Amino acid sequence: MTLLFMRHGQTEWNARRLIQGRTDIPLNATGREQACAQAAALAGMAVDIIYASPMLRARETAEIINRVVDVPLCFDDRLIERCFGDCEGKPYAGQLSNAAFIQGGGESLAVLHERVLCFLEEIADRHAGQTVLVVAHGGVGRMVQYCYHGERTIRIENGERVKFSGELLGRIPPVR
Repeated sequence: MTLLFMRHGQTEWNARRLIQGRTDIPLNATGREQACAQAAALAGMAVDIIYASPMLRARETAEIINRVVDVPLCFDDRLIERCFGDCEGKPYAGQLSNAAFIQGGGESLAVLHERVLCFLEEIADRHAGQTVLVVAHGGVGRMVQYCYHGERTIRIENGERVKFSGELLGRIPPVR
């Protein structure tokens, strides 16, 4: 399976650098333009299916793309953004610790890792030899990167698409 991961288009909270997490924010005009640009870029590619987070910003991005690529579109709750608890709606001020999010009622990296890995293992089996587009969130994208490469170093920008292929690393030590 070839996995094309795309982070949803920009929202007003992205533009203002506010932590979104599970807060359901729609795309802004820039985000809709980013989705249209990705749709045009994907028009000539062989995409077999799209999986997306059901959250509004990812759903809208996926629906815009699918108007052009016209393939099955499935929404999966395992692709929703990480819950950042009390930090949601606050300015992003650099790297916050995993402990800070958990103490504020957020989701741990270990729980995020488990749900993203289960999703990836399932679609890798179901879509062997196919190209799958996943439209989701920054935190999910970093975890996809971890599941393929054992690191979370690439920041995926709003409206950006990254290709992953090869084998999943499987049950590697939980991310910290």
